[in-house]
Amino acid sequence: MKKTKKITAVLLILLMAVAAVACSSGNAGKSSVYNNGVLSLTMPEGWTIIEMKDSNQNVVKTNLSIAKAADASKAMSSPMITISYGDPDKDLLPVSKDFYEGAEDVASWEIGGKKFEGFKAQSVGENMIYYFAVDKDKEYQVVLWPNMGGGNISIEDADVQQIVKSLTGK
Repeated sequence: MKKTKKITAVLLILLMAVAAVACSSGNAGKSSVYNNGVLSLTMPEGWTIIEMKDSNQNVVKTNLSIAKAADASKAMSSPMITISYGDPDKDLLPVSKDFYEGAEDVASWEIGGKKFEGFKAQSVGENMIYYFAVDKDKEYQVVLWPNMGGGNISIEDADVQQIVKSLTGK
């Protein structure tokens, strides 16, 4: 169990580190559809996609972040949603709330035909809300980083709901 916690912690830290150096592209128009062939979602105006890259600079199509920042240069210091996707070829490891400080269960969240379960906690000094859903053979991890850079997002926000409701795996 300790080994699983350590592996999960390392994976989350690596995911955040990759996000910090990943290429990003801005969103200049109204809502637009982002589709990388594996994940698809609707991105509202004023949000920026941050594509994750591996050590060879290849886009990791099962992971991405969406920051509430119209200016891509400010994306990493803005509230964001981090998404990980698993399918029959790539299982996701559920994240244990026991690893985080002040972890508390949150109410389940039904949206886009998926039922998300989760918890809120602190990670690396930042508030986070972690959700996990299984939809047949597809798995979704959605992590809200609601207060980064002094901003604020929540699951009640129409733009956050639009993103998560539209989230579809291949």
